[in-house]
Amino acid sequence: MTAAKRINDSKTEVVNIQHEFGLYKGEFGDYILELMRHLEKPIVTTLHTVVANPPSLMKAVVKTIYALSDRVVVPSAHGIYLLENRYGLNSDKAVLMPHGVPSVPARVGTGLAKRRLGLAGKFVIASYGLMNPEKGIEYVLEALPSVIEANPQEKILYMIVGKYHPALSQQARDGYREKLEDLISELSLTRHVKFVEQYLSNREMIRHFLATDVCAVANMNKDQVSSGVLAQAIGCGRSIVATKFGHAVEALSAGRGLLVEFGDPSDIASKIDLLIKDRQLRQRLSQSAYEYGQSLTWDHIAQKYVHIFSQLQKPEKAQRPFQVSHRWRTAVRE
Repeated sequence: MTAAKRINDSKTEVVNIQHEFGLYKGEFGDYILELMRHLEKPIVTTLHTVVANPPSLMKAVVKTIYALSDRVVVPSAHGIYLLENRYGLNSDKAVLMPHGVPSVPARVGTGLAKRRLGLAGKFVIASYGLMNPEKGIEYVLEALPSVIEANPQEKILYMIVGKYHPALSQQARDGYREKLEDLISELSLTRHVKFVEQYLSNREMIRHFLATDVCAVANMNKDQVSSGVLAQAIGCGRSIVATKFGHAVEALSAGRGLLVEFGDPSDIASKIDLLIKDRQLRQRLSQSAYEYGQSLTWDHIAQKYVHIFSQLQKPEKAQRPFQVSHRWRTAVRE
């Protein structure tokens, strides 16, 4: 393979593969396996997704990636648990490294960012990320009427930031948008909801986060091991209300945020209402999240990667494991 040969002939000492199933072609991204098999350099693979109940072919891909890698970086302890208990893998080569966060020099108030975005005077609740039904946006919408009623002194705005997920068909996008718009109309929330359907630059994304009073992360996948949205909210020192998915349970422990049940608008409403009424609690959670985030800024994450790489320079490569070709339906054993 040309790419592998060029890498092997280069001065490269370690290869880092950032793995997400949507990045690579083939069945569950199995094309990346050919490159990995031909590499003679140490391989560090970062698994951004560990599916809790994978189809057999997906499981085979992950197991092969794991076997071909010298180290596997996993963004949460729950992800390592899944590798051990759902994939039957020994965690000896797994390295826990939480998702990185942006470096925001100091935790700041929302006033300046709100003025720049035309949101002055609003109490901003916001959800971020590529829009899809797993984001749980509808449950936040269903929570809003009681939040608005309980806080008549606040000009509450729910800001939904992000374009629709590219993996969704146009029909699925239109159907989900129609569902949300019908819900907004039914609940008389038109004046209280703002869509920002854009891919924002990192600078603009941070500005939107800094204008947010409460970040609502209502993800519906309980086994989600990594959330860029949650990491950004932590890095920006926001007060956070999140469902009890894997990454959130770990990251928001020790008083860094409030957890809610999946698909429970009343629980979401109760927690948001608490944060609106208790400014000191909101500030305390925000400060705690920000302080935690300072150990996870991208420069710190880079240093951790360098440490892993330095341990693997020019080692004896382990014998490569079983081959998984496009005929793997019969070649792979579970």
